[in-house]
Amino acid sequence: MRNMAAGAVQYTNDTDLVLKFQSVKFGNMSLVELQSLLEIKDKQIYQLTKELQEAKKEIEHNAKNIFSEELPTPKPFPCQYKMPKTLHLMTQSDKTESLCLSTSRLESFFVTGGADLTIKKWSSTGRKLLELPGSEKVVLSVDVSPNEQFILGSSADKVARLWSSVSGKLLHWLQGHLDSIFVGKFLNHSKVITGSGDRTLKIWDIEKSICLRTTNCFHSCSDLSTATDPDHNTYISAHSDNEIRFWDTRNSDCLWTSAGLHSKRLTSVCVSPSHTLLLTSSRDNTLKLLDLRTRAALFEFSRPTYENPANWSRACFSPDGRYVAAGSGNGCVMLWDAKTGEYEDSLLSEKSSPFVSVSWTTESLIAIDRSGFVSLWN
Repeated sequence: MRNMAAGAVQYTNDTDLVLKFQSVKFGNMSLVELQSLLEIKDKQIYQLTKELQEAKKEIEHNAKNIFSEELPTPKPFPCQYKMPKTLHLMTQSDKTESLCLSTSRLESFFVTGGADLTIKKWSSTGRKLLELPGSEKVVLSVDVSPNEQFILGSSADKVARLWSSVSGKLLHWLQGHLDSIFVGKFLNHSKVITGSGDRTLKIWDIEKSICLRTTNCFHSCSDLSTATDPDHNTYISAHSDNEIRFWDTRNSDCLWTSAGLHSKRLTSVCVSPSHTLLLTSSRDNTLKLLDLRTRAALFEFSRPTYENPANWSRACFSPDGRYVAAGSGNGCVMLWDAKTGEYEDSLLSEKSSPFVSVSWTTESLIAIDRSGFVSLWN
């Protein structure tokens, strides 16, 4: 413990110094009392060290979960899904024009974007939770990450931005497109895909804010669907040349291009919850249902009064995949049966403004219109 040299005492380590300090401070204490005190201090140090180690593990676990592949479990839907009937809520979502809509995986919130340059986060009942500024031009597309940690907004200012869905903090800018970004979608927990008027598709690493791959897609991209397979190896794009294209996420290969699917530009593509069907919508005022396994068209949905109102209009499936919904230029949301191809019903709001995007949850059907309002039907 110590060395004797030239009549001086030299302490070889920190423990000896501590003992010297304690011998001075506690000189009047017996050896037994001092030993007991040291044992108490040792227990306190051990407990503190244990708590610090547990806190470190929790911090590392939480940081890892931000980009975790583990997904929240969606709400189960009834075996017999009921058609929405009653207009439950109608509230202003944008000061000018609403352009885009997306629902979180757990359906606990949805987000909207529009011409007032902001993205808004709403509760499932229609209460505004957050307002996310930052875009310099109109917001053309919004999406929520699979783990619900992030909100992606794509804008006409050629930038896609990533916000925290919890704090509303702007986290990342994804810059590199040469024209408006019409759509941005999460590929998985850490990657997103954007489609632009510059005729390219880009895959981004959101942890590093870098572009991993740029693909020439030949025509302006209107929409994307990334929910094609569990392994995220394929995604689908919709284009201004009236066609859809299938792409391999591992390279830039175009796997398949439709031929004569629609007579005017595509505005949306949506994969069914079963991952077996694809719904397309077009400015030719029709929607088509394709079998993803054979890529054959099964049904065409249309009505004399149905009109696709915008180049960014989005149609959707019901949560059980039984029905499809699309907003119309005549101020209603039209519903069709995906099993029979038959028209089912139309949902009306208190306004006659065209509905440009719809999203269907287990609780409500949500739609936004060009006058800046969001409507929820039970």
